[in-house]
Amino acid sequence: VCEPGRRKQWPESTREATQHKMGILERRQKIVREHYLRDDIWCGLDGCGICKIEEPTLDVITSNDSSLVALPHHIIIDTNVALHQREEKESSNDRNDRAIRVACWWYKQHFRESHQNVILITNDFANRDKAREMELESYTMYEYVSSLKERPGLLDIVAKVEEEKEDEGSDRYLYTPHWSVEKIRSGLKSGKIRQGPLKTSRNNFLEANVMLDGYEKSVLIQGRLNLNRALHDDTVAIEIFPEEQWSAPSTVVIDQEKQEEEKGGDCEDDADETTLKEEQDLLASGRGEGERQPTGCVVGIIRRKWRQYCGIIKKNEITESLRHLFIPADKKIPFIRIETRQPDLLYNKRIIVAIDCWPRNSRNPKGHFVRVIGTVGEKEAENEVILLEHDCPYTKFSESVLNCLPKLPWVITKKDEAEREDLRHLDVCSVDPIGCTDIDDALHCRDLPNGKHEVGVHIADVSHFIRPNTALDKEAQNRSTTVYLTNRHLLSSNLCSLRGDVDRFAFSVIWELTPESEVLSSRFCKSIIKSRGELSYEQAQQRIDDPNMKDDLTESLRKLNRLAKKRKSKRIDAGALVLASMEVKFHVDPDTDTVVDIVAKQHLETMSMVEEFMLLANVTSAETTLEHFPNCALLRRHPAPPPSNFDPLLLAAKSQNIELDVTSNKTLANSLNHATRDNNPFFNSMLRIMTTRCMMQALYFCSGTLESPEYNHYGLATPTYTHFTSPIRRLLAVIIEADRTYPDLLDPKKLADLTQHINYRHKMSQYAGRGSAEITAIVISDDEDSDGEETDPDDVEFVEAASSEDSDTDNGALSFSPSQPTPPTTSEAMDVGGPHAHQPQQYTWSGCTNFTPEIPVFTVDLIIYFPPKNMPVWESSGSYFTRGI
Repeated sequence: VCEPGRRKQWPESTREATQHKMGILERRQKIVREHYLRDDIWCGLDGCGICKIEEPTLDVITSNDSSLVALPHHIIIDTNVALHQREEKESSNDRNDRAIRVACWWYKQHFRESHQNVILITNDFANRDKAREMELESYTMYEYVSSLKERPGLLDIVAKVEEEKEDEGSDRYLYTPHWSVEKIRSGLKSGKIRQGPLKTSRNNFLEANVMLDGYEKSVLIQGRLNLNRALHDDTVAIEIFPEEQWSAPSTVVIDQEKQEEEKGGDCEDDADETTLKEEQDLLASGRGEGERQPTGCVVGIIRRKWRQYCGIIKKNEITESLRHLFIPADKKIPFIRIETRQPDLLYNKRIIVAIDCWPRNSRNPKGHFVRVIGTVGEKEAENEVILLEHDCPYTKFSESVLNCLPKLPWVITKKDEAEREDLRHLDVCSVDPIGCTDIDDALHCRDLPNGKHEVGVHIADVSHFIRPNTALDKEAQNRSTTVYLTNRHLLSSNLCSLRGDVDRFAFSVIWELTPESEVLSSRFCKSIIKSRGELSYEQAQQRIDDPNMKDDLTESLRKLNRLAKKRKSKRIDAGALVLASMEVKFHVDPDTDTVVDIVAKQHLETMSMVEEFMLLANVTSAETTLEHFPNCALLRRHPAPPPSNFDPLLLAAKSQNIELDVTSNKTLANSLNHATRDNNPFFNSMLRIMTTRCMMQALYFCSGTLESPEYNHYGLATPTYTHFTSPIRRLLAVIIEADRTYPDLLDPKKLADLTQHINYRHKMSQYAGRGSAEITAIVISDDEDSDGEETDPDDVEFVEAASSEDSDTDNGALSFSPSQPTPPTTSEAMDVGGPHAHQPQQYTWSGCTNFTPEIPVFTVDLIIYFPPKNMPVWESSGSYFTRGI
């Protein structure tokens, strides 16, 4: 046993910990003997002549009743004897409850003379009743808070646990009981049931899927009864039906709010056979005629994934009622029943609600009010809802985090200059969107005496300020990426941003290129740069196009642009995909700081110029990192889509007599290049947008966890790729920039866990950014169309994107919606946002849930950009809100 504070000098007799002796074969053996390093911790036994005990702490058993032990003795019991003194048929939980009751009884006796009382608060009704049998005062938390007459609002935020008295013969129960833990374990072991995460459909809250190992397709769960109180992301135990009972997914959009209105919109929550039958009929009417897939039902919940949910409460027509329906922002979550005594204060508010329970006799889960976020429609409230719903950390940085940063004004020291390569003599400049302050990268190009070109990409050296295992490092790992919301900028530019005419630390990659843009050599270095220009895309394009501008910086931009075009041509020839998206740009009024207009993003050559060299920097970084750290390189892969992903695309193209070859990324790219219609300039863009929907998600990973063929990036047609660029907004780039290794950086398992976390944060931040763009678009549309009328909160519907696998609906349509009569911009960076997309706010596909087209889906050429006020709409780019009923 090793204790701190060991003595400086040890007695000679205690220094030797080992001794050696010779065996028969004269092999030296080591015999280890334990020795307690501390000899000043006394035993505490009465009568000990060795220890210096002033007051004994342990009593000796002096009675000689034991027939086993003759001498006075001390008893030492192990943990099982001490903690497992349970009564017959008493569970461990019941034993703990009994211990708490006994402790309360002791305190009650102890406080008797001081005229104080002890109250046992428990939400276990059986525990409460047994405490009362012992003449203890015991209440549930709800009962106790109800007695606080001066704080009536406090009762709203208390979880109310209802006593559920099981009566198997009762017809009041809507759902079958969940299997016990023991029964689930037995069923999993025997193979009778399976387990997996439940994923609810975005278009149909009565349908979900569970992905299982060993099944090509997920297991379909249809209907309220078969879902059996399971929520999205719960880990569930399911029983798979016989094959003759398998079904195809439904092709109808089922809206919860519409269903509630059709049944009367009341807040009663008893089992309703009529409602159940209507739901089953609706599912059956939209059941697809496609290939059937394994179908089953939920028999138990292995792990709940409940969280706190944002949303609004629906106004109850019964004004004196305490019961209200809460409508979550997440369309995959069922409506939640809550009780509140302050409904007038909560109407027209974004609020947070937590689920408490889901009884068998309740169609919906029951919960309680947590707090108000803000008023419906207010920018700050809507932004907070987006961040909360997408689990994006947004709290202010703590003092411990801020203390990790150098004090301002920060200056470069002589020591810094000695440790870095000084590149301040180069004509370096940055090219970014207008108003960008988090400038991650800058470029330069100059001619070499041998007729070649030197091109450099200089990335902000954020890793210099973030050291391993500091509070700042831990906070960066938690956040992982930056969330871009419309008109809300969170990034500072004081330390790392490569602003113009300011000395900055950079991590530079420098190539020697031929005039044909072939890479001859490359090197990395920590550097100091001084940007000659903080240019926007438009300013850089004007310089390139203006024949009268012949300064060194402009000539550098022209060379970069020529080399970038050649690199792009080579990349496309290798099979890189050029897909389309409807990217938009928001115009902000500088006086009011509000968004006043939305326009389609104009594509400039300078955007492609920057993009090409960022891609080259990322590829070079991936190759170099993998060469030096083959088992722990942090890379980014883009898996090839399975052939079934292309089925909707091929069907749509075939309806227009277009044949697409999806055998490989190269054949797909060639097919898309030839898929045009003379009478429709948007047709090719529509196909490219649909192709984007067929793609798999690009993911970060650790090289030591996969085989090298799986490193491939399908969209970019490169065998290795990573994100070395954009360290101001991406944790992974900061890690790649690190100038020294540390244990966690060389542990593939820890890196695999980290990349999984980064992937989650990255996906959520993308959804949040798109959701913010959608809200802004709707608000601007409302401002243009409104005639002074106030928006009714009940007319605001929460919606979530349809994924590619559930977009084919009988009562929905997919449509292409350009905001102005110009071709949509294309994104060459097929890497989920691109390596240089600072604000990836995209509009893609829209669907109208009350519209049944007479022509085949995907052949709609144009639909109005914004829907009428009474038409509900869902979009394909993450969770967000839009108007409708």
